[in-house]
Amino acid sequence: MFVRSDGQPINPNYATTRFRTLVQRAGLPPVRLHDLRHGAASLAHQAGADLKILQISSATPAS
Repeated sequence: MFVRSDGQPINPNYATTRFRTLVQRAGLPPVRLHDLRHGAASLAHQAGADLKILQISSATPAS
């Protein structure tokens, strides 16, 4: 979840749209915001992070 400086949540659609715009402006290949979670977990694993900790910290919270 992303929040504004006052702590109020940012609409998920806004975050996704803004991210997509920034990716395009930077000239990067298309990537979903959600995909960054997996990339971060892979990098942490390669750096020696414990797999169980990564599993717990990257789990999608129940709605």
